[in-house]
Amino acid sequence: MAGFYRYDQNLDKYVPMPVELLASEGEEYTAPKITQKFNEVETKTTEILNKVLTDDRYFTVTSSFKQDVTLGIEYYVTKVTPKTTEAKKSMIQKTFAYDFEKSIDPTSSYFGTTNRETVLSMAKRKRSVVAINASGWRSNGEVMGLQIKDGVLYKDYDAAGYTGAEACVFFDDGTMKVYGNREVDADILISKGARNSFAFGIWLVKDSKPRTAQMTTWADLNVKHPRQAIGQRSDGTLVIITVDGRSLRSSGITAYDMPSLFLSEGCINAFLLDGGGSSQTAVEGKYINNISDGIERAVVDTLTISYPDDDTDSRFFEVQEGRGLATSLNRRVEFIESKPTWNVLDLGFSPDGLIDNTAKFKKALSDLSEKGGGKLHFPKGTYLIGKQNTTSASEKIELPSNVSIVGERRSYTKLLRNPNHSLDELLRITDHNYIEGIEIDGNSSVNKSSCRLIAGGNIKSFKMKDCSLVNATDRGVSIHGIGKSITIEGMYISNIANECINVAEGEIIKLIDSEITFSGTALWVGNAANIFTKNNLAKSLKTFVRYKNSQNAICSGNIITNNIDRAIWGSVREAVFSDNVFKQCHSDYHLYFIQEDTGTNDLIVTGNSVYSDVEGTAFIRTPSDIDRRRVSGNVGNIPSLNLD
Repeated sequence: MAGFYRYDQNLDKYVPMPVELLASEGEEYTAPKITQKFNEVETKTTEILNKVLTDDRYFTVTSSFKQDVTLGIEYYVTKVTPKTTEAKKSMIQKTFAYDFEKSIDPTSSYFGTTNRETVLSMAKRKRSVVAINASGWRSNGEVMGLQIKDGVLYKDYDAAGYTGAEACVFFDDGTMKVYGNREVDADILISKGARNSFAFGIWLVKDSKPRTAQMTTWADLNVKHPRQAIGQRSDGTLVIITVDGRSLRSSGITAYDMPSLFLSEGCINAFLLDGGGSSQTAVEGKYINNISDGIERAVVDTLTISYPDDDTDSRFFEVQEGRGLATSLNRRVEFIESKPTWNVLDLGFSPDGLIDNTAKFKKALSDLSEKGGGKLHFPKGTYLIGKQNTTSASEKIELPSNVSIVGERRSYTKLLRNPNHSLDELLRITDHNYIEGIEIDGNSSVNKSSCRLIAGGNIKSFKMKDCSLVNATDRGVSIHGIGKSITIEGMYISNIANECINVAEGEIIKLIDSEITFSGTALWVGNAANIFTKNNLAKSLKTFVRYKNSQNAICSGNIITNNIDRAIWGSVREAVFSDNVFKQCHSDYHLYFIQEDTGTNDLIVTGNSVYSDVEGTAFIRTPSDIDRRRVSGNVGNIPSLNLD
């Protein structure tokens, strides 16, 4: 059964798990091991360069270093805010390597290997305050995609469907727009005032909406790499995001995860530039990111931020001493201070499961919040929480933004709901929370009142890893607002009365490498985009996944067995279901799709193994008016495995 993987220590990679090795009824299941461990510092922002240049005539530049433990990345956000309309028009420039357009026949569009130039060299030559790599090039030296400089067309789009078929264009008024697969002809763009263009990747955000489809232009979009991308806010502020990668501190990022970074910065449009070792950002003549090659890489062009040519005061400004800007490759930003980690036993917590810790827990969280965030470490023990005999919302335990709680491991550290706790949620989450190595026990055998173990409203970036959620009288995790970047990984979830994970609305929802048993629905998502369910064991549930008016999903490598109801059902506009095992569904269909509001328009169902001894059970039902459906390559013992 290709698609469900186990970690092979000898090969140091994941390999397909044969059907005969899959856990069957009564056997213990172990989720695939996650061997790479990222630096677990909570999501934070560190100012590395505050107002490099503030000049009412032109623009303001700020640059910040950020870490996101959910994505396992370190990245840099550089913002350039124009101070005047004229600055917005003129500050963004395109620089070809060695002034290519002046010295070489522009119709050739070839840079070769010797006439590329480093970002820093171009920055100094053009006396730029900010310079970043931009367009890509092919192995034969040809620059990719649409190339317009100062209103002159040097190269048209590449062929439809290839890298270089999409474009980022800046117009005479300084407005940045992004275009899909040869969307608008080059001559039309120039007639409308196109001044400079860059090409390599795909657009990430367009008219304030994230890219949710056609993210497979080429394979590397789905792989973590160092990345460079640009976006623009409605006020003209240019936002540059440079993600480090290929290191123990930062894994890199997929194209799927990039749109949320720009939306969180308020961008209305964003575009992916050349990445990998080409990802380089220079501010005031110095690189601020760690280049994955270890040395500078020469490139074909840069996007530069410069003074007008007639400004006689244009110069490099000295960075204030002690600000900590990296001055050489591979040197970390020196002044970054780690947020505090507090051991709860030092704060007077009781680990005996008998004494209530609610008051101490709330105070510790409040004190960490005042310090800008941090980590609470729970050593081995059982910690009773949840104030007794109160219905006051003010008594809820809320994790402030940028606060994490971490235990020894889920079999050692337990947060236990108080027998007399009567509030409707045990823990409340906010933005950028992280929970690891803890069992959260709803104590449902003793406390019968309805309670969600974890709840939140509008949430940006929440991750649970290697935890247990057990014995809940309501939901396990409930996000009743908009959840952005929600990851549930390596979990054991059991005896949850209703949905194990419920996200009312959101984007980038991941349930991976987890075991979910004897509960309601494993994952319920509504009005969501980019939903990933991979390598899970789902056993004796009501339903594995319920999609409601969702946009797109990938469901692969899961084992789904002995469900009371359908394994998967609902409406999802575009979805791929591959390499799953469906076994013993006690309903009419394993997969059941309906139209609802958004409709179910494009389905790929392939490579699945489907078995059932229940008479009358079929594999899949799709709406009669579905646009595209490919159901093929599936094996098993029930009807309608392959409809196409």
